[in-house]
Amino acid sequence: MGYLVITVPEGMRGLRGWFHSKAGLRQATALALAVVAGKRGRDGGRVGGYWGRGLARWHYFGDEHPGKWHPHLNILVEGGYLGRKRLRELKRDMKRAWLLPVLPVVNYRFSRQPGKMVHWLKYVTRATFLDKSWDQAMADDLYGFRNARWWGKWGDPLARGLEQVPG
Repeated sequence: MGYLVITVPEGMRGLRGWFHSKAGLRQATALALAVVAGKRGRDGGRVGGYWGRGLARWHYFGDEHPGKWHPHLNILVEGGYLGRKRLRELKRDMKRAWLLPVLPVVNYRFSRQPGKMVHWLKYVTRATFLDKSWDQAMADDLYGFRNARWWGKWGDPLARGLEQVPG
């Protein structure tokens, strides 16, 4: 499993409202998925992209400074090692997609350890907007926001090395 975090640079967090409104986050998510997962083709499938299936979810605040607006997109993907060249390409593609004047901060790591993968899943799906008083207007705007987005065909066989859980 790969774990990707795309952080909006601090000076860009209010840029055109993209990262500080429900509509803006929805558009930023769609643009990010067009890069990471590929653009939607005429048949509804995805063309291009870096990974065939994954899960994306915004965290609005960071752990280091609770209450400070710090949007970052967490993405779990089915994948392994991503070389420096490919990571540079991904940063460039995200900069273009989000129309940023500077590269976004992109961190990527991967693991084959089931414990680490479960930890990442729990971490990514946790809430970070813990107190409405941090940004009451944004809390109101985010009501009904579809924060978790997934793509890919999840009926396909599991990645190598993982076993199907009976059920």
